[in-house]
Amino acid sequence: MVCNLNVILFRKNSSEYDIIPHIDEGDHKPLSICNDAFGICKCTTTIVFGEYESNTSEPVSDDLLNYLLLVSPNTTTFWNFKRKALLNNELSVDPELSQWIIHRYNYLNDHKFLLSELELCNKFADKYRCNYGLWQYRRFLLLHQQNPEIYKIELDNLNVWLAKHPTDISGWSYLESVLDGLVSQSMVVALSPMLDDQKLLLENSTRIIQSYFEKVHDILELYPERECVWMFRRRLITFWIQLNRHQSSYNSNESIMKLLSQVEPLLPKALNIITQLKSSKIYFTGFSFNEFLNWSYKNNLCKEPSTFKWTDLLSWRYLFWLSEYLSSLLKKLELIS
Repeated sequence: MVCNLNVILFRKNSSEYDIIPHIDEGDHKPLSICNDAFGICKCTTTIVFGEYESNTSEPVSDDLLNYLLLVSPNTTTFWNFKRKALLNNELSVDPELSQWIIHRYNYLNDHKFLLSELELCNKFADKYRCNYGLWQYRRFLLLHQQNPEIYKIELDNLNVWLAKHPTDISGWSYLESVLDGLVSQSMVVALSPMLDDQKLLLENSTRIIQSYFEKVHDILELYPERECVWMFRRRLITFWIQLNRHQSSYNSNESIMKLLSQVEPLLPKALNIITQLKSSKIYFTGFSFNEFLNWSYKNNLCKEPSTFKWTDLLSWRYLFWLSEYLSSLLKKLELIS
């Protein structure tokens, strides 16, 4: 039953399924099929989990683990089972494959398998968007891939997902992980002698980050109350600096400001804050966000903080971070020069 159901659901893209509460009375069916729709009894979790626990000497069936996730997708433990099986080379994906008898197969090095697992995660994420175990497993897969193509695939998937869930923290947090991997890979390229295709990768990464600045600004116009988008905006700034740090022009305050002016409309406001802060004692001693707000109010930069709405706090907290980040960046350049 487990194998057949997985074949139908995951390989033939059946349209939908539901988990049916278990009832002891009457004619009990663990699986009900109606055209392309399925009803799966909750009791099958115990049955299949028992099969997993009893299987200690042989590689674990991927179909069995997928079935556990299908029946109970919000159980983080089941996602951890998959991660453990992959790390220990204990996963059996193809029942016909006898390769593991000679030596256990490392699917983390299998590009095709990783793509199929990421696609599986994408399907689950569409239905269970706040599933912590799912997103963590997806990050785990991302960490073990070496092909730049996967970043593009994941970004395409996330663009579709975030279009449906534009304010969901899970998607923005995972997007940060994808971009972090992309930027890190691009920086390895930037610090080595570059061929034309490597230069193209770096240029493409820069364009991608720039495009997300535009998306974030548009989203914050519509949803200024979404803290996760403001936090993601911070990471975009650091990614942008990372990608452009290798340039020969990256050696002065003016060049950095010119660089950031391309993507950050709040830059003039942050620079004005920094300029006024330099004449204040707190610039050298450090200060909290509350102290920053009180200082801004006294210097006629903002209204009375006690009257702030949530959206005001978010935008000023971002300005606070941006001012601190830029101050630190500029101080380092002064020390170097």
